[in-house]
Amino acid sequence: MLISVSDDGYVLTFAVPPTYTVTAGDSLCIRHPSLVVKGEQFTDAEKEKIVLVRRAGVRRFFLSYTQCQSDIDEFRDLVGCDSEVMLKIEDKKGLEFVAREFRKCDELTLVAARGDLFVEVDRPHHILAAQRLILAHDPEAMVGSRILLSLVKSQVPSAADLSELAWLWDIGYRKFMLCDELCLKEELLATAVNVFEAFFRDYPRSLQI
Repeated sequence: MLISVSDDGYVLTFAVPPTYTVTAGDSLCIRHPSLVVKGEQFTDAEKEKIVLVRRAGVRRFFLSYTQCQSDIDEFRDLVGCDSEVMLKIEDKKGLEFVAREFRKCDELTLVAARGDLFVEVDRPHHILAAQRLILAHDPEAMVGSRILLSLVKSQVPSAADLSELAWLWDIGYRKFMLCDELCLKEELLATAVNVFEAFFRDYPRSLQI
């Protein structure tokens, strides 16, 4: 439980401290509804980076922790309305936005960002309904993270991983995104790509038998 935040916003005091050291770049999940994030939506440093990548010709972006239409509007003002934006849905506020406000258009694609979303939902099994909700509001939605993680320890994917991949396909997902655990190591990424290639080649065909 979070007890207090220092005036400068850099020191958090918890009733029960974390059991590990939180270092720069680590994620910190605070699920209590009283949490309020203050300040500008995008920092000056982020705005400078966006200008640079726009000048380089990049027109595809991901927006993390999308929670409301104003998040999207402000981001599109920065990246340009001609850019394609993938909206990562990563918490309950994001799911509420999808259910009540999101309007699909060609330049916007929802992403079931399961890495954080799985942590943010109230119960582990709620991730299943969340993935269906996102797909129901965007038939072209992408699903990402926590996919084929058995490959981290074995070159052969587990039956559970393959069954989940089949379930995601069966409910309608056609765009998949792998997580850092696989993408940051060339050998693991190559294995995952091979598994996907075999799956996409054989599984849809098997449904027609």
